[in-house]
Amino acid sequence: MTWRPEEFESLAEELRRRVAADFRGEAEEVERLVQLQRRRKAFLREIATAAMHQGQGVSLRGFGEEWIGELIAVGHDYLSLKTATQFIDARLDSMMIGLIPARQGGRTGKPASDTFKARLAEFESTGEEVTVRSRQPIIEATGIIEVVAADHVEMRCPNERCYLPVDGIFSVIRPLSE
Repeated sequence: MTWRPEEFESLAEELRRRVAADFRGEAEEVERLVQLQRRRKAFLREIATAAMHQGQGVSLRGFGEEWIGELIAVGHDYLSLKTATQFIDARLDSMMIGLIPARQGGRTGKPASDTFKARLAEFESTGEEVTVRSRQPIIEATGIIEVVAADHVEMRCPNERCYLPVDGIFSVIRPLSE
C-alpha cells in the first residue's frame, strides 16, 4: 500500500470546515450572551438616550395617554418628547416607551434639567401655562406652576388654586409655539 496524501485532502478539508463552524458557533453564542447581559444591566434612561441619538421615533403610553414624536432630551428620570402639536415632559417610571425605526439623524439632546422635579421648577420660573397630569387618580390641571414645594406643586388654575403631589405627576404638556 502506497501513501497518497491527496486522498486525505478531502478529509482534512472537512475537518477544517467542522472546526471553523464550531468556533463560529461558540463565538456567536458568547456574543449573544454578552448582548443579553448588557440588556439586563441597562436603565430606561440609557435606552431612551440611545434612541434619541439614533433618531428613532418614540411612542409614549400610560394612564390612557399616547403620544408619538421625537425625543428632544433625556434627563435622569424623565424625557422630553416633541409631537406634531405639543411638547411633553414625562417621567420614565410612569410610561411605556415604544421605539420606531429611525427616519432621520439623531440629536444630542442635553436636558434642560437633570431631574423631573427640577424640570417642574423650571416651569415655575418661566411662568408659562402648562397642563399637568397626575396618576393618583388620573387628574389633569391646566394653569401656571407657582411653587414646587418639597412634596407637591402649587398651581394657579383658571378658577382655583390646585395642589398636586409631585410623586403623582407623570407628565407636563405644553403646546408648540406658533
